[in-house]
Amino acid sequence: MRLATVRTATGTNVCVATNRGLLDVGPLLGEPLSEGASLREILEAGPGALTALREAIETVGDDAIYYAEEEVTFLPPVLDPPRIFCIGRNYEEHAKEGKAEVPDFPMIFLKPATSLVGHAQPIQVPPSTQKVDWEGEIALIIGTAGRDIPESAAFDHVAGYSIGNDVTARDWQRRTSQFDQGKMFDTFGPFGPYLVTPDEVGDVTNMLVETRVNGEIMQSGNSADMIYPMAMLVSYISQAVKLLPGDVILTGTPSGVGYARTPPVFLFPGDVVEVSVTGLGELRNEVVALTSSVGDPVGVQPTGSATPPL
Repeated sequence: MRLATVRTATGTNVCVATNRGLLDVGPLLGEPLSEGASLREILEAGPGALTALREAIETVGDDAIYYAEEEVTFLPPVLDPPRIFCIGRNYEEHAKEGKAEVPDFPMIFLKPATSLVGHAQPIQVPPSTQKVDWEGEIALIIGTAGRDIPESAAFDHVAGYSIGNDVTARDWQRRTSQFDQGKMFDTFGPFGPYLVTPDEVGDVTNMLVETRVNGEIMQSGNSADMIYPMAMLVSYISQAVKLLPGDVILTGTPSGVGYARTPPVFLFPGDVVEVSVTGLGELRNEVVALTSSVGDPVGVQPTGSATPPL
Protein backbone atom coordinates (compact mmCIF):
# COMPACT_ATOMS: atom_id res chain seq x y z
CA MET A 1 0.00 0.00 0.00
CA ARG A 2 0.92 3.62 -0.52
CA LEU A 3 -0.50 5.56 2.41
CA ALA A 4 -0.63 9.34 2.57
CA THR A 5 -1.84 11.92 5.04
CA VAL A 6 -3.60 14.71 3.20
CA ARG A 7 -5.68 17.78 3.91
CA THR A 8 -9.03 17.89 2.13
CA ALA A 9 -12.08 20.11 2.30
CA THR A 10 -13.33 17.95 5.17
CA GLY A 11 -10.16 17.94 7.26
CA THR A 12 -7.09 15.74 7.60
CA ASN A 13 -7.49 12.29 6.09
CA VAL A 14 -5.39 9.15 5.69
CA CYS A 15 -5.66 7.87 2.13
CA VAL A 16 -4.28 5.02 0.08
CA ALA A 17 -3.25 5.45 -3.55
CA THR A 18 -5.36 3.39 -5.98
CA ASN A 19 -5.90 3.41 -9.73
CA ARG A 20 -9.09 5.40 -9.08
CA GLY A 21 -7.36 8.06 -6.99
CA LEU A 22 -6.67 8.56 -3.30
CA LEU A 23 -9.09 6.42 -1.32
CA ASP A 24 -10.13 7.81 2.07
CA VAL A 25 -9.45 4.94 4.48
CA GLY A 26 -11.23 6.54 7.43
CA PRO A 27 -14.58 4.81 6.80
CA LEU A 28 -12.74 1.47 6.47
CA LEU A 29 -11.14 1.55 9.92
CA GLY A 30 -12.52 -0.73 12.59
CA GLU A 31 -12.21 -0.88 16.36
CA PRO A 32 -10.36 0.44 18.24
CA LEU A 33 -9.63 3.08 15.58
CA SER A 34 -11.97 5.90 14.69
CA GLU A 35 -12.58 7.37 11.25
CA GLY A 36 -10.34 10.30 12.07
CA ALA A 37 -7.36 8.21 13.18
CA SER A 38 -3.94 9.42 12.12
CA LEU A 39 -1.41 7.20 10.40
CA ARG A 40 0.58 7.10 13.62
CA GLU A 41 -2.51 5.83 15.48
CA ILE A 42 -2.98 3.15 12.82
CA LEU A 43 0.62 2.03 13.30
CA GLU A 44 0.22 2.04 17.08
CA ALA A 45 -2.74 -0.32 16.73
CA GLY A 46 -0.30 -3.01 15.60
CA PRO A 47 0.51 -4.84 12.34
CA GLY A 48 -2.97 -6.33 12.33
CA ALA A 49 -4.44 -2.88 11.65
CA LEU A 50 -2.57 -2.57 8.36
CA THR A 51 -3.53 -6.13 7.39
CA ALA A 52 -7.19 -5.43 8.14
CA LEU A 53 -7.00 -2.17 6.22
CA ARG A 54 -5.50 -3.93 3.19
CA GLU A 55 -8.33 -6.47 3.24
CA ALA A 56 -10.96 -3.74 3.60
CA ILE A 57 -9.56 -1.85 0.62
CA GLU A 58 -10.02 -4.93 -1.56
CA THR A 59 -13.76 -4.98 -0.84
CA VAL A 60 -14.70 -1.28 -0.93
CA GLY A 61 -18.16 -0.46 -2.19
CA ASP A 62 -19.52 2.17 -4.53
CA ASP A 63 -19.88 4.64 -1.67
CA ALA A 64 -16.10 4.85 -1.14
CA ILE A 65 -14.60 8.35 -1.14
CA TYR A 66 -11.81 9.11 -3.61
CA TYR A 67 -9.78 12.28 -4.16
CA ALA A 68 -7.63 13.33 -7.07
CA GLU A 69 -4.09 14.32 -6.09
CA GLU A 70 -4.85 17.83 -7.39
CA GLU A 71 -7.67 18.14 -4.84
CA VAL A 72 -5.57 17.56 -1.75
CA THR A 73 -2.65 19.08 0.12
CA PHE A 74 -0.03 16.48 0.96
CA LEU A 75 1.12 16.51 4.58
CA PRO A 76 3.98 14.44 6.04
CA PRO A 77 2.80 10.80 6.02
CA VAL A 78 3.40 10.61 9.79
CA LEU A 79 2.43 14.02 11.12
CA ASP A 80 3.79 13.60 14.63
CA PRO A 81 6.60 11.02 14.75
CA PRO A 82 7.86 10.38 18.29
CA ARG A 83 11.44 10.88 17.05
CA ILE A 84 13.23 11.58 13.78
CA PHE A 85 16.61 9.86 13.90
CA CYS A 86 19.08 11.04 11.26
CA ILE A 87 22.26 9.26 10.23
CA GLY A 88 25.27 11.33 9.23
CA ARG A 89 28.02 10.26 6.82
CA ASN A 90 26.42 6.94 5.95
CA TYR A 91 27.83 6.98 2.41
CA GLU A 92 31.61 6.90 2.06
CA GLU A 93 31.69 9.25 -0.94
CA HIS A 94 29.63 11.81 0.99
CA ALA A 95 32.13 11.67 3.85
CA LYS A 96 34.98 12.13 1.38
CA GLU A 97 33.41 15.11 -0.37
CA GLY A 98 33.17 16.84 3.01
CA LYS A 99 36.77 15.90 3.83
CA ALA A 100 35.50 14.01 6.89
CA GLU A 101 36.37 10.67 8.38
CA VAL A 102 34.08 7.69 7.93
CA PRO A 103 32.54 7.19 11.40
CA ASP A 104 33.40 4.07 13.36
CA PHE A 105 29.77 3.82 14.46
CA PRO A 106 26.55 5.27 13.03
CA MET A 107 26.50 9.03 13.58
CA ILE A 108 23.06 9.82 15.01
CA PHE A 109 21.42 13.20 15.42
CA LEU A 110 17.80 14.26 15.85
CA LYS A 111 15.61 16.48 13.74
CA PRO A 112 12.47 18.03 15.29
CA ALA A 113 9.01 17.08 14.04
CA THR A 114 8.34 20.81 13.62
CA SER A 115 10.75 20.76 10.67
CA LEU A 116 8.50 18.44 8.66
CA VAL A 117 6.65 19.57 5.56
CA GLY A 118 4.77 17.53 2.97
CA HIS A 119 5.22 16.86 -0.72
CA ALA A 120 4.63 19.91 -2.94
CA GLN A 121 4.75 22.23 0.09
CA PRO A 122 7.35 25.03 0.24
CA ILE A 123 10.73 25.01 1.94
CA GLN A 124 10.70 28.43 3.61
CA VAL A 125 14.08 30.10 3.92
CA PRO A 126 14.40 32.77 6.64
CA PRO A 127 16.79 35.73 6.30
CA SER A 128 19.05 34.30 9.02
CA THR A 129 20.71 31.79 6.67
CA GLN A 130 22.46 32.21 3.33
CA LYS A 131 23.69 28.63 2.79
CA VAL A 132 20.76 26.27 2.49
CA ASP A 133 21.64 22.81 1.16
CA TRP A 134 19.82 19.63 0.14
CA GLU A 135 20.24 16.04 1.37
CA GLY A 136 17.99 13.50 -0.34
CA GLU A 137 17.49 10.33 1.71
CA ILE A 138 15.52 7.13 2.19
CA ALA A 139 13.23 7.38 5.19
CA LEU A 140 12.36 4.28 7.18
CA ILE A 141 9.21 4.26 9.37
CA ILE A 142 8.91 2.00 12.40
CA GLY A 143 5.66 0.07 12.78
CA THR A 144 6.27 -2.28 15.69
CA ALA A 145 7.91 -1.17 18.93
CA GLY A 146 11.04 -2.90 20.12
CA ARG A 147 14.27 -2.65 22.04
CA ASP A 148 17.54 -4.55 21.53
CA ILE A 149 16.29 -5.70 18.15
CA PRO A 150 18.64 -8.15 16.41
CA GLU A 151 19.55 -7.28 12.82
CA SER A 152 17.91 -10.51 11.68
CA ALA A 153 14.54 -9.23 12.97
CA ALA A 154 14.95 -5.54 12.10
CA PHE A 155 12.59 -5.50 9.14
CA ASP A 156 9.85 -7.11 11.22
CA HIS A 157 9.64 -3.73 12.97
CA VAL A 158 9.45 -1.63 9.78
CA ALA A 159 6.01 -0.44 8.63
CA GLY A 160 7.26 1.12 5.44
CA TYR A 161 9.51 3.54 3.62
CA SER A 162 9.30 7.08 2.34
CA ILE A 163 11.48 9.88 0.98
CA GLY A 164 13.13 12.57 3.09
CA ASN A 165 15.15 15.69 2.40
CA ASP A 166 17.35 16.72 5.34
CA VAL A 167 17.56 20.37 4.30
CA THR A 168 20.43 22.02 6.14
CA ALA A 169 21.55 25.58 6.87
CA ARG A 170 25.30 25.01 6.47
CA ASP A 171 26.25 28.38 7.98
CA TRP A 172 24.37 27.45 11.18
CA GLN A 173 25.58 23.84 11.12
CA ARG A 174 29.23 24.94 11.16
CA ARG A 175 28.90 27.33 14.10
CA THR A 176 29.58 24.62 16.69
CA SER A 177 30.40 20.93 16.82
CA GLN A 178 26.72 20.27 17.56
CA PHE A 179 25.34 20.69 14.07
CA ASP A 180 21.70 19.92 14.87
CA GLN A 181 21.03 23.66 14.83
CA GLY A 182 21.52 23.68 11.07
CA LYS A 183 18.89 20.96 10.69
CA MET A 184 16.13 22.27 12.94
CA PHE A 185 14.61 25.10 10.86
CA ASP A 186 10.87 25.03 10.21
CA THR A 187 10.06 23.34 6.85
CA PHE A 188 13.63 21.97 6.55
CA GLY A 189 12.30 18.39 6.70
CA PRO A 190 10.37 17.58 3.50
CA PHE A 191 8.89 14.10 3.91
CA GLY A 192 6.63 11.97 1.70
CA PRO A 193 4.53 11.78 -0.35
CA TYR A 194 3.70 8.25 0.82
CA LEU A 195 4.50 5.61 3.37
CA VAL A 196 5.08 2.64 1.06
CA THR A 197 4.66 -0.75 2.70
CA PRO A 198 7.50 -3.28 2.29
CA ASP A 199 5.55 -5.56 -0.05
CA GLU A 200 5.61 -2.79 -2.69
CA VAL A 201 9.22 -1.71 -2.20
CA GLY A 202 11.19 -4.80 -3.10
CA ASP A 203 14.94 -4.99 -2.44
CA VAL A 204 15.85 -2.18 -0.04
CA THR A 205 19.55 -2.95 -0.51
CA ASN A 206 19.36 -1.76 -4.13
CA MET A 207 17.46 1.54 -4.24
CA LEU A 208 18.55 4.44 -6.42
CA VAL A 209 18.46 7.79 -4.60
CA GLU A 210 18.57 10.90 -6.81
CA THR A 211 18.22 14.61 -6.01
CA ARG A 212 17.57 17.18 -8.73
CA VAL A 213 17.68 20.95 -8.36
CA ASN A 214 15.87 22.82 -11.12
CA GLY A 215 15.93 19.62 -13.15
CA GLU A 216 19.69 19.02 -12.84
CA ILE A 217 20.82 15.82 -11.13
CA MET A 218 22.91 16.74 -8.10
CA GLN A 219 22.93 13.46 -6.17
CA SER A 220 22.81 9.93 -7.52
CA GLY A 221 23.54 7.13 -5.07
CA ASN A 222 22.36 3.67 -4.15
CA SER A 223 21.35 2.15 -0.83
CA ALA A 224 23.82 -0.64 -1.61
CA ASP A 225 26.56 1.89 -0.81
CA MET A 226 25.40 2.60 2.74
CA ILE A 227 28.19 2.10 5.25
CA TYR A 228 25.64 0.99 7.84
CA PRO A 229 22.69 -0.79 6.17
CA MET A 230 19.12 -0.23 7.28
CA ALA A 231 18.84 -3.42 9.35
CA MET A 232 21.94 -2.47 11.28
CA LEU A 233 20.59 1.05 11.92
CA VAL A 234 17.33 -0.28 13.35
CA SER A 235 19.22 -2.69 15.59
CA TYR A 236 21.82 -0.12 16.68
CA ILE A 237 19.35 2.63 17.60
CA SER A 238 17.18 0.13 19.50
CA GLN A 239 20.12 -0.62 21.77
CA ALA A 240 19.84 2.93 23.12
CA VAL A 241 16.10 3.58 23.05
CA LYS A 242 12.92 1.61 22.59
CA LEU A 243 11.81 2.25 19.02
CA LEU A 244 8.16 3.29 18.80
CA PRO A 245 5.50 3.11 16.08
CA GLY A 246 5.84 6.19 13.91
CA ASP A 247 9.54 6.75 14.59
CA VAL A 248 11.36 7.87 11.44
CA ILE A 249 14.94 7.00 10.55
CA LEU A 250 16.57 9.10 7.82
CA THR A 251 19.23 6.73 6.60
CA GLY A 252 21.84 9.17 5.28
CA THR A 253 22.53 11.04 2.07
CA PRO A 254 24.82 10.15 -0.85
CA SER A 255 27.46 12.47 -2.27
CA GLY A 256 26.54 15.49 -4.34
CA VAL A 257 25.47 18.05 -1.74
CA GLY A 258 25.79 21.71 -2.55
CA TYR A 259 28.41 22.91 -0.08
CA ALA A 260 30.99 20.40 -1.37
CA ARG A 261 30.82 21.64 -4.96
CA THR A 262 33.30 23.98 -6.59
CA PRO A 263 32.04 26.62 -6.35
CA PRO A 264 29.47 25.78 -3.66
CA VAL A 265 25.82 25.78 -4.73
CA PHE A 266 23.00 26.67 -2.35
CA LEU A 267 19.23 26.94 -2.52
CA PHE A 268 17.35 30.21 -3.01
CA PRO A 269 13.73 31.22 -3.54
CA GLY A 270 12.51 30.00 -6.90
CA ASP A 271 14.54 26.79 -6.84
CA VAL A 272 12.76 23.43 -7.03
CA VAL A 273 14.18 20.34 -5.31
CA GLU A 274 13.06 16.85 -6.32
CA VAL A 275 14.18 13.67 -4.56
CA SER A 276 13.31 10.32 -6.14
CA VAL A 277 13.89 6.83 -4.75
CA THR A 278 13.31 3.50 -6.48
CA GLY A 279 9.87 2.18 -5.59
CA LEU A 280 8.94 5.22 -3.48
CA GLY A 281 8.17 7.87 -6.09
CA GLU A 282 9.22 11.51 -5.96
CA LEU A 283 9.24 14.22 -3.31
CA ARG A 284 9.06 17.71 -4.81
CA ASN A 285 9.37 21.04 -2.98
CA GLU A 286 9.81 24.63 -4.10
CA VAL A 287 12.04 27.01 -2.17
CA VAL A 288 10.44 30.29 -1.07
CA ALA A 289 11.41 33.19 1.16
CA LEU A 290 9.92 33.10 4.63
CA THR A 291 7.36 35.88 4.88
CA SER A 292 6.50 37.99 7.88
CA SER A 293 3.28 37.62 9.87
CA VAL A 294 1.60 40.24 7.68
CA GLY A 295 2.51 38.41 4.52
CA ASP A 296 5.27 40.67 3.24
CA PRO A 297 8.37 38.92 1.82
CA VAL A 298 11.44 39.37 3.96
CA GLY A 299 15.04 38.45 3.33
CA VAL A 300 14.41 37.64 -0.33
CA GLN A 301 17.46 36.19 -2.06
CA PRO A 302 18.15 36.11 -5.81
CA THR A 303 16.23 33.45 -7.69
CA GLY A 304 18.32 30.48 -8.78
CA SER A 305 21.06 28.35 -7.32
CA ALA A 306 23.99 30.68 -7.82
CA THR A 307 26.14 31.22 -4.75
CA PRO A 308 25.85 34.82 -3.45
CA PRO A 309 29.03 36.84 -2.89
CA LEU A 310 30.59 36.15 0.51
